[in-house]
Parts: sequence; C-alpha cells; structure tokens
Amino acid sequence: MFLLYSDRVMSGGKQLPFLAVTMTPELKTIFSGDLFYLGCNSKTSGSSVKWYFNDSEQHQTKEIFEIAVASPKHSGSYQCETNGQKSDTFSISVIEHGPSASLTIKTGHPVMPKGGAVILQLYHEDGLDGWLCWVYRREKKQRKSIRFKSLDTPTDFTFQTLLTDPMSIFWCTNKTQQEKRSNQVTVRISDQDIFLEMYPLPAVVGEPLTLRCLVWGTDRISKAVFYKGDTVIADGKAFTHKIKDVTESTEGKYKCDATYTHVARTAGPDYHKFSDVQDVFVQGM
Repeated sequence: MFLLYSDRVMSGGKQLPFLAVTMTPELKTIFSGDLFYLGCNSKTSGSSVKWYFNDSEQHQTKEIFEIAVASPKHSGSYQCETNGQKSDTFSISVIEHGPSASLTIKTGHPVMPKGGAVILQLYHEDGLDGWLCWVYRREKKQRKSIRFKSLDTPTDFTFQTLLTDPMSIFWCTNKTQQEKRSNQVTVRISDQDIFLEMYPLPAVVGEPLTLRCLVWGTDRISKAVFYKGDTVIADGKAFTHKIKDVTESTEGKYKCDATYTHVARTAGPDYHKFSDVQDVFVQGM
C-alpha cells in the first residue's frame, strides 16, 4: 500500500492527525484498463471527504475513490480533504497501452460460487523467469503473492486458486514489479444459483460484448431476460445477449433472470430466479 503523510502542525506546536492518500492494490506501474482504489485514511473516521484531481474538486464524498477502468485521463495528482485538512498530493501516471503479459481464466468463470475455484493462465512471450503472481482480496484488504514452483513451459504458467472473498483481483509481475506485468483478472463469488457472465476484462469501445445468463448445474433454461438497470434489453429463449458495438452508453449495471429446471426434476413448476447485479465498465471512453 502506498502512503503519503501530511505532517501538519498547528500554531503552538500541536500536531494535527495525519491524513494519508493510499492506493490499493499496490501497482507500481498502471496500465489502461486497470482497477484500483484511492483511500483517504486518517486517525479520524466518519467525516465527510472531499476529493481533488489536479486541484479540481470531484463529485466524490466517500473515503474510497474507485478508478474502475484506468486510462490516461486519470493521470495526474489526487488529494483528499476532511475536517478542513488536506492531504499531500498523490500522483499517478497511466500508460496508454496494455501490459506485455496476458492473464486469462482457463477454467471457471468471472463469477463463481463461494468455495469454488478458477484456474488462471499466464503467458509472456519473452519468458517468465523471476515472475510471480498476486491476489488482492477486496473485503479483507489483503494482498498476497503466488510464487511459481515450476513452469508449464518457459512462457506459460497455470495455477488454481480457491475463492473465499466476494471479490479477488489477480495480476502477475516480474521481480521488479515495474513495466513487465500482466493485465488484471477480477473474479467475484455469488450465493445465487444463477449468474450473469461476461468477459472478465473491461468492454472496449467499438468491440462486441456477449452476456450470458447461466445456472449452476443445468443448461435447461427455457427463458432468460436481460436488464440494464431496471430496463429490459432482451427477453426470449436465448440465454445469451450480444451487444454488437460497445459505446460509452453501454457502461452500467446489468442483471438477468432465468426460468429453468434440472434433469432430475420430474414434477412441479420451473424455477425462476434473478442474478446478482454486475457492473459493465467501458475502456476507450
């Protein structure tokens, strides 16, 4: 975690409680598409917070400032203010292009049941000597390293991870943790039998985006309805919905509901349930 402290002193020599801007997860190099959080942390809590970006006040009053899809427009200096005290500036620079290594979900889904597992695959064409992977568990505010025991090939590494936190962010770096890095993969867990699946990376302007309404343990879905907010955007027998051309307006909150049954079920009405809400973020806005 990065910490910037403001050691300000009142007249008479009394030191004010320090105010710090923090970044989680810790990313030494930030690429377009990255997800991270800025926090306004002090010894006092519960007060309203003001955020400033390049000295301009932002429409953000929470202690946590989420950057869901980083882009060069987010490069600059950040400050927070509470109880009339301002932090020192915290500067970030977002690289326009993506990282050199690729991290993908080989087995599993971006949304999984609690206690489930995914297998992730890392690829870097220049080799993986000295590399390691990281996981940041959002609820626990915990970052841990995942070290390689052996490589599948000089350029490939796969690893399995159990999912216990509502949201986990994975990425991999070389030993310097600088520009040689992978993209992030975010995996969430859900208590629902039904879930909305989409590509785990941000949607890209001008590219297609496919949403799937899936049910654990069965593919016998007779009807699926897709929503953006509370507005129905697709309703029918297909449990997939394709957005052919992503635009800025595609960004938003999505969910689905499904009518389904199981093979072993021989009597009674079909089940009908809703998924959790998923955020679709758009890159290239």
